[in-house]
Formats: sequence, C-alpha cells, structure tokens
Amino acid sequence: MWRHCAANPDLRTQRTIAPLMRTHPGVAKDLSYTTLSRYENGAVPVTLDLVTAFENVLGLPPGIIGAHLQDSDVVRIDRFQRRSLLDRMDEGLNGPDWQQLSHLLTAPTGGLVLRSDDTQALISRLMTEMAVSLGPAYQFRMQALVRLAKDEFTQDLVGDAVEEHLTACGYSVIGDALELLPKAHHPRTADVLMDNYQNLSGAALVLAGGAIEMAIMQDQITPRFWSRLCEQLLADLSQPGSPRYPTALLIFDLLLRPAQAYLLSRMGDSARRAITDHHKTHSTLARSTEEVRVLRARCDLIAEKLLEQTKPHRPATLTEGLIYWLREALAEETRPLDGAMVLASSPFADALSRHLEHHDHDLPGAAATLNSCQRYDPGSLAESYRVAAPAERGGLLVPLAHNRVYPKDVDLAKEMKAPELDRRRVLYAAGMSSHPELEQLSQDSSLNPFERSAARWWSRVDIPPA
Repeated sequence: MWRHCAANPDLRTQRTIAPLMRTHPGVAKDLSYTTLSRYENGAVPVTLDLVTAFENVLGLPPGIIGAHLQDSDVVRIDRFQRRSLLDRMDEGLNGPDWQQLSHLLTAPTGGLVLRSDDTQALISRLMTEMAVSLGPAYQFRMQALVRLAKDEFTQDLVGDAVEEHLTACGYSVIGDALELLPKAHHPRTADVLMDNYQNLSGAALVLAGGAIEMAIMQDQITPRFWSRLCEQLLADLSQPGSPRYPTALLIFDLLLRPAQAYLLSRMGDSARRAITDHHKTHSTLARSTEEVRVLRARCDLIAEKLLEQTKPHRPATLTEGLIYWLREALAEETRPLDGAMVLASSPFADALSRHLEHHDHDLPGAAATLNSCQRYDPGSLAESYRVAAPAERGGLLVPLAHNRVYPKDVDLAKEMKAPELDRRRVLYAAGMSSHPELEQLSQDSSLNPFERSAARWWSRVDIPPA
C-alpha cells in the first residue's frame, strides 16, 4: 500500500524503488525487487533502517511506516547494536535511535527491560526533545512517543510526562504534547484536554481546543468527555464577544449534526444567530498562528485516513486524495486556508502547489490558498525582524523560531513588553534560537508565573540532534 503513496508515479514499482534504496545506510547493496516484495508481504521481518530508506525514497514523512509496524514485524537488533544504542544515550539520540528504542521498550519478547524510573526519565527527555524538534527529527520523536503511549506498560509513564511537561514549560509549547494523547487513544485524554481547555487562555487555549478537535476526529469523545465538553461549549458559545468564542466555534463545527443540534437547542436566540452570522463571514477571518497549526494537524489526520482508503471509487493514492480534498475545500470558497494547510503539512506540498497553479487556479479559494503558503529566506529573516514595522514583527516570530534565527542581540526584556507582540511567541522564538537572556528573563518580576517558568525551561533546553 505504501508504494502507492509516492508523489512520483515512477516510484510506485518495486523494480524502481529497490535500486534507490541500496544507497541508504543499513540496506543491503544487493537488495532486489523480489526481496523487497517479500518484505512488503510480511514474509520476512524488516529492519528499521530498511523502513527509513523506504520512507525516504517514497518521500513520506519520516517514521510514519515504522509507527504502524507491529513489533513482531521488526527484526530485533543484536546485543552489540543494543549496547551501542545504550552507550549513545548520554551523548544524544537521533530520530531513528528513538524509533528503535521505542520498539525495544514495547517489544513483548527480546526487547529492552529498564527500571521504571529509568524509562520515565527517557520518556520525559523524549517529550522535551519532541517539543523543540522540527521536520524529520520531530516526526521520528512524535511517532516514538505515540508507540510508547499506546503500550499498556508505558502509557502511564507517557501520561505523567505530558502533564509534567505542560507545567514545566509554562504552557509555552503544548500543542504537540496535547495532540499526542488523542493520537495514541490514551486513557487520560479526556481529563488532560478538558482541564487545559477550561483553564487556559489566549494562544494556549487555541492549541488545547485543537487537541479536542483531534479527539473528535479520532472518535474518542466518551460520555464523560462529552459531558464536560458540552457544558463548557454552551458557556463559551453563549458569549459571542468573549476571547474563548472563536475556539469554541472551531470545535462546534467539527461535531456531528446531532451533537450540534443538541447544543443549539440549549442556546438562546442571540447565540444561535451569532453562529449563523459567523459562518457567513468565515472566509474573511484572519487565522492566528495557533489556528493554522490546528488546521495542519487536522490535515495530517485527513492524509492518514486517505492512506487507508482502498475502495475503488475513492482516490487511489495519497497525492490524488489530497488533491481531491483540496479541490473540495477550495470549491466551498469559505475554507481557502484549510487548503493552504494541506499544502503546508503534506510531504507532497510542491506537487500539490504545482497542480493547483496549473489546473485549479480558477477555483474560488485558489488565490488565497497560494498566497497563504509563505516561504521565508532564513538568511534575511533576522534582519527583516529588526527593520519591520511594529504591526509586522509579530508575524515573523514563528518563522524565526522554525529557522532558529531569532536575533541574539535583541533586548529580550524589552521585546516582552512590546504591546504589539504576543509574549508566548516571543518566548518560543527566543527559546528555539537559544537566546542568551532567557535565564535572566526567568527572574523578571514583571512577567507572570507561567512566563517565568517558560523562560526558565527554555534556558535549560538542549536542542537535540536531527
């Protein structure tokens, strides 16, 4: 099945894939297409090196296939390789190392048995590394955490690590940690998500709402979860002008019709009218960075579901499926930025954007979608931030963070007091760029306790290897 996800049709045959895989580390130099067929059919257990090479050749997100493999499908590494893996723990593990370690820790036999406190320390470290990783490094670590969160022996340790992380980082990097729970169908999903959703505000509230959206899409709304969510949504949706209202609407829009009808039946006339008016103007609303991130997570889930579609009348490949979904989103005219998020989150972003430019550029939302896919030059980002108008600087913080180029000579205390900048994003950009003033900022009495905790956490984080 995975071969059919390749953006390039030429890479959907074993005869083409096998020679390209031979150049990757850990793959036999004489790998043939017939042997590859045996791996695909499950006749022979695979190594994770082989899986990584397969993902690279197809252009799939790193770790996505390894996350779906059963431990019985994976070749156990020998004692020398295991010793090497354990020796590297103090120096730092890369993404594939963490994937291998997660398989060893969850293997029913022939795996790795550690003391509970040692496993807890490893999971906490993995949680921190995942939160500050980007690209392939992030993908590997998140997939490793999902595997550990699904395992009956380690899922409680992952739950503890999530809650400890949220507090330790001052709720400054919480989106990935919260989304991990519904992705893994974790038993603590309802309590952790609702506790955060009810108590947080601002950008952190949007991310907590995004995790609840993920739980809805994963069909994890238990009666107890629904009871808490229902009452909170009714409270938030009854106040159209409140800061919580937009996030509550995003969640409301994902609910099934019967659930929406139930909530509407308990609202007043003014609240129902406000929802109708919002949907009429939805296409003109600007998305915050946090809302965009939630949409990207939603599109990732859509992509995973498209991978599983096998019915003849459905799109045959992931690329075609995303193009199909993108056209549907753009044709509605009210969700152009949803389409932009497909482009941003898909491993086939270039192919999709080319398709849009050449074939569907006349769709109502096409122009807005393409304009939303901003590409930044890391070399000029820092200088752009220095000279940008106050109203424009806030939009550069996330790109600065993702390129790790927030200027180190900028007065961080002064930036935290700038009214046009979101403090949480300033801390994120400065932290991802290892700004030297973070420790000093953690003692600043003008910041609230969460911001001081975040500054302290960021000052101590080591950026992990790729």
